[in-house]
Amino acid sequence: MTSAPFWAQLLCQFTINSIVTLFQIYLPSYFKDVLHLGVIANGTYTSIPNVVNFAVKLVWGISIDNLKEKNKISPTFAVKLSQAIANYGGTVCLILIALLVDCTNPTVGFALFCFMYGCMGTFVSGFYTSLLSLAPRYTATMSSISVFCAMLGRLSTPAIVGLIKKEGTLPEWQTLFFVLAAANAICGTVFLIFGSGDLQEWGIEEENKQSEMQPISAKQSLVAVNIQAPSIGNIAEQQAESVHFINAIGEDEDNEMVVPQILLNEITLTTEEAERFKRRIREDSMCL
Repeated sequence: MTSAPFWAQLLCQFTINSIVTLFQIYLPSYFKDVLHLGVIANGTYTSIPNVVNFAVKLVWGISIDNLKEKNKISPTFAVKLSQAIANYGGTVCLILIALLVDCTNPTVGFALFCFMYGCMGTFVSGFYTSLLSLAPRYTATMSSISVFCAMLGRLSTPAIVGLIKKEGTLPEWQTLFFVLAAANAICGTVFLIFGSGDLQEWGIEEENKQSEMQPISAKQSLVAVNIQAPSIGNIAEQQAESVHFINAIGEDEDNEMVVPQILLNEITLTTEEAERFKRRIREDSMCL
């Protein structure tokens, strides 16, 4: 929770969702109250910018991914560039709409809204990608917090609009656009300073800790076994060592094979392996 890149993308979540929700709900009212558009023109002016937004998302996302795969740009540069286009491009368009658009030039407003929606299509490769890149291990938790901030932004939109828009006049809409432009610029500036598209150190540290904690098996295997192929020169020596080893093994009162502890002090065997080991020694002693 102390990660600056994470807080930067939370601010983007709040701001972008507020702006998107505002246009989704109130843009038809702007076209009706300020530009005096009819029903058909209002529907056309409202829907086409969303098509532009969708197209830009696809083209920009594919282009950025190709550049990152070819190592021409870093992940951090990619998310900051995408977010800068979304925020600063949207800021410029909002200011131009507030200053230039009225009922006498609705087509200019339509063109500016299309351009603004196109710029906002790049934020998917900005703070959204940053969220998934900071610490993949904690993506679920971080996404939950981000969605909560996004919901706060959406819920705050009617309150913000209600404070500024009273009668739906042009000056009120201009004031609202200036406020959105300022919020957009602040959001973009914060992300440019603190945003990141790289895996964070706290994410790497936790992943390494988990990778080092491997389950320890209760059954330990024999670590060192030195097997040499018998040769004519050392057959007698191996037989002598075998006889010495067998002589060191005794039997208890129940005629059970007893392996001296000194012979097993350097290896660790389970009960099943110990019985198998004793049975093998008994068979070898009978052969000798």
